[in-house]
Amino acid sequence: MSSHHIVKEDQEPGLLILDWNDRSMLLIQQLSQWSPKIIVDESVVDKVVMEGVKIDVLLTNSPESHALMLKEQFPVTIFNKDVSEQKTILNIKNELISRLHVLSNQPIDHWKDKMPDGIVVYGKYLYFHLISNDFQKWQAGGKQFSVIEEDREVDCIGESTLWTYKGQNGILKELW
Repeated sequence: MSSHHIVKEDQEPGLLILDWNDRSMLLIQQLSQWSPKIIVDESVVDKVVMEGVKIDVLLTNSPESHALMLKEQFPVTIFNKDVSEQKTILNIKNELISRLHVLSNQPIDHWKDKMPDGIVVYGKYLYFHLISNDFQKWQAGGKQFSVIEEDREVDCIGESTLWTYKGQNGILKELW
């Protein structure tokens, strides 16, 4: 039995790049194996393209200012940004792709009320929205992680076992 499988168009979460940091390329390389739709904010598009990343969607309200890049990256879908970041993300999920991973320099407090159905990457941490009452994740022995619920954060250490979360609307935080 082969370990390879076919990934259908838009089956995997898209990658929304709102900011860039020194670990951004590492994440993009890891996720690109699954061919996610790459959605980039115009504030970081030059850096993303300079790193050799092929973008699928540009978030902008002024595509004419990116004409040369759009020609070099063709085809690129233009998606208008709303004044509200939350509304933009909702529009992306409704019109382009239903699940998103987000690369952001905004701390998790910024995302608590608008957490996507994927991963939010901030600095050296990954955040997963635990929307299920019975979320399970394999944790390697000694791996540190924490769960954020409402206004508290509980530190945990994995025990080479399947870890189960029984709360509601928590956020799993781990180093990457």
